[in-house]
Amino acid sequence: MEEKLLKLMQKEETLLRKRSKIEEELKKVTTQIKDLEHQMKVRDIEETIVVLSGHGINLKDIIKEIQAGNFNHLKNTGALENKVTSIENKELENLKL
Repeated sequence: MEEKLLKLMQKEETLLRKRSKIEEELKKVTTQIKDLEHQMKVRDIEETIVVLSGHGINLKDIIKEIQAGNFNHLKNTGALENKVTSIENKELENLKL
């Protein structure tokens, strides 16, 4: 009877160690996932900046429009395109001057 109890206690210890290792690995994987998600967001932002710059759109102007309350990402696409077009037109006028 004592031998069975001893074996069960040893199995319990083994399982607890395995559980601890699994939890540590899970923490590592969770951290890696968060890092990858952050890197993906940064990459998306960088790609957006490159695309906008390639179209001659200055991000500083867009930020100013957002701060002024003239740029709402929840508006329909047509309104968004109009804002971008107006910003592009302002930049073209500034270049002509």
